[in-house]
Amino acid sequence: MVIRRYGGPEVLEPAEVDDPVPGPGEVLVRARATSVNYVECAMRRGALKLFLPLKLPAVLGVDVAGEVLALGPGAQGFAAGERVYAFLTEKRNGGYGERVAVPASSLGRVPKGLSWAEAATIPGAGMTALLALHDEARVQPGQKVLVIGGAGGVGTFAIQIAKALGAEVTAVCSTSKVALAQKLGAAHVIDYKREELLDTPERFDVIIDTAPAGRTFLSLRKLLVRGGIHLAIVPAPLQQLASRLSWLVPGKRSTVYLLEPGRGYDVMARLVEAGQVKPVVHRVYPLAKLADAHREFESGAASGKIAVEIGEA
Repeated sequence: MVIRRYGGPEVLEPAEVDDPVPGPGEVLVRARATSVNYVECAMRRGALKLFLPLKLPAVLGVDVAGEVLALGPGAQGFAAGERVYAFLTEKRNGGYGERVAVPASSLGRVPKGLSWAEAATIPGAGMTALLALHDEARVQPGQKVLVIGGAGGVGTFAIQIAKALGAEVTAVCSTSKVALAQKLGAAHVIDYKREELLDTPERFDVIIDTAPAGRTFLSLRKLLVRGGIHLAIVPAPLQQLASRLSWLVPGKRSTVYLLEPGRGYDVMARLVEAGQVKPVVHRVYPLAKLADAHREFESGAASGKIAVEIGEA
């Protein structure tokens, strides 16, 4: 599926393109599934064209799960037929196609027991939550973690991961999604339709804000304990500015966490295979219905991730 111009979901259309040829250090993957992310919708609309201009026609898609077909020159560590997945990054894209060339350094092996659709939700959203909480914030047992956007793609992973790391989790979501947040392991849930987050008397060691247009550190800093950290995962200009200014608040810091592909897959595999993390898949669409998948994603009604299966070529 390609876009030939910027616009709404209707600009996504099927097209025949040449198979990519894996270059040095790359692996050719037969894609079986992908998922829909905020960044792809923003790129499709043209909202990021000043920072991430596309060469049109373009194949979007930052997530891929599939099978190894061939190894490029110098690529090591994988064999034909292995089940793999990867975060492709916004500059590379390609997940909305049947074949994709991926740097071997970005690939991970799909944890046992996952369907293709489930696997495709992990590289972007799941690994963002894992690396932000495990590597950046270094969440410890007994700490208190606040997950803003707890029913979204990253949020559903963040609740489970924070709990698996031994934290006491508070999730923020809407009324209809409270039960889901509780099921995933949130000890407390703040329904933002009925409660004001900033009125809570609780203080947190870690705040992870997954909302595309969430509050900035400047408004949330009061909810952090001394030594606490605020993690924003959407690099909006106001978030970035607020994070840079966080040094003005002694003992509290903020960072806009951007995923580094290729790290942490072993940790994620242990969590998934131990039953501590399970992808929440709201709906699975066929690739031909990708425009409908984008529409549902942008409606904000989905809980967890929207996956897209890619049929046989």
